[in-house]
Amino acid sequence: MTHPCLEIFQNEGSPKINITSISLSINQDNIGVDMPYQSILLKYQKLDNNCYITNAKLDGILLEIQDFRKLFLEDLKLILKNQKLPINSFYVYFQLWSLDGPENQEQLAVEFLEMLKNHLESWLGSQKIPAKRLNLGIASQKEITSIVPFLDPKYLRCLEISNARYPNDNSIDIKELLDSEQFKKLKMLSMSKLIVDVPWESFAHLEKCSIRWQFFRKEDLEKLRELFLNTPTMISFQISTQHIDSYDKQSKTGAPNISECAQDTVLVWIPTIFFLITLPFLTAQCYLTAQRFSRLSFSFHFNIKLGLTAFLAANSLFTWCYVLFSTTIFAPTGTFILHLIRLRCGLVSSGVQHITAIIFTACGAPEFYQRIWMNQDNSVLSVAYLSWYSALLLYTFFMCFADSMSEVKEGAQCPELHSSFLNRLTLWWFNRIPMTGAKHDLEIEDLYELDGQMSTEYLSKLWESIWEPKRQRYLHEMSIWLKKDSSERTTLVTLPSVVFTLFRMFQWEFLLASVLKFILDTLQFSSPFLLQ
Repeated sequence: MTHPCLEIFQNEGSPKINITSISLSINQDNIGVDMPYQSILLKYQKLDNNCYITNAKLDGILLEIQDFRKLFLEDLKLILKNQKLPINSFYVYFQLWSLDGPENQEQLAVEFLEMLKNHLESWLGSQKIPAKRLNLGIASQKEITSIVPFLDPKYLRCLEISNARYPNDNSIDIKELLDSEQFKKLKMLSMSKLIVDVPWESFAHLEKCSIRWQFFRKEDLEKLRELFLNTPTMISFQISTQHIDSYDKQSKTGAPNISECAQDTVLVWIPTIFFLITLPFLTAQCYLTAQRFSRLSFSFHFNIKLGLTAFLAANSLFTWCYVLFSTTIFAPTGTFILHLIRLRCGLVSSGVQHITAIIFTACGAPEFYQRIWMNQDNSVLSVAYLSWYSALLLYTFFMCFADSMSEVKEGAQCPELHSSFLNRLTLWWFNRIPMTGAKHDLEIEDLYELDGQMSTEYLSKLWESIWEPKRQRYLHEMSIWLKKDSSERTTLVTLPSVVFTLFRMFQWEFLLASVLKFILDTLQFSSPFLLQ
């Protein structure tokens, strides 16, 4: 039984049978049909084993022991079989799955799609539905193939497909669609929230295309460029993607993908800022060392370090001139100059330079990885960077060794004075003492001599240089105070402070330790806030 509002389609001569727009909303327990031009808004509802049909929520008809899906298909046949003029807009929205649906909803969906396909084949035959534009809401390729093959390719020009099942992007196979005659005659294709992975040549006949791509590689950009150049009819090609760049090699290694912007800004400024902040401390260290030791000699290690820093500075200068923007030139140039200053001051190793080299190596690793494993190009900048990073690795390695002093006393002199920063940090220079003690009892000859600044003679002279002027001034003021009358002795002479004298002796050590202690306590105090 047909709803009374569809009786107009039984008269082939009526102008109202020509549809300009039709929308089908197919759900698990109801199907909607909307034809605005004919003022028809049908809804086929499942009520137990019955079917309840309404038009614009009015004129309800209850058909007992009737399948609402079969009734809908019979009415759809009545609506479409006499269409002579093309339909401007044909909307089909499948929503045959839901989170709270029955357990066999997958089976019910497949059964309905087969039923729809069989009905269209039975009464259409060689005839096709004339539609200019098809808008599909689907979840799989089966829903596409249940509608698209029955549209007339002579009229179909625009196909819009969206994801009707998943809130996020979902991959879909459209190989059957690509082989259809309808797709080959298309002019416009738009796919929303559906990820495809097919050859670019499949879209060469389109004028406008909008698709979702999961991994957009560098070679894809070249293929798309060739597609535009070889296809004069193509007007626009819009691509949205989840990942950009060489996914294949990245997925095999699992390495993070850091953008070029971050590589050229953040990863360059981090070691540079560290170098500039710690430069005053290195300058003070060179000044204090120059007062104790003579200048270094041009040893093998020092010449290699000096040559590598000169190469790094020259390479950075070349890159800066080539692209007119680079910040890697500051630290290598400054390090080269500081090596000459260290030579003059007798500083055998520098923690600031070593840590700066390590930070530069760590921050430059992502770009080095991408140029080796991803880009594999032979451009000038690529060759310059690879040579720069290789030299940086060698420089960081040689910074693990201290430069030799020009004057090294023989005997049991403490090796800490001429050890590298890494050696001092790990106390590697002290290994000989426990190794000797493991073989036999330690004797006086097995021990190192104290550092000159830790000897009794040096500390006594330092104490006297600070304490003696204070003591003499106290004795002088005390003698004057004793000569005064008792009425004039209003204030006592202040005794010289032993604590302040000790502070004057080790003021820089105390201040540096206080700063480090303050930083440590601050980090410990702020750790709960950082964990939140």
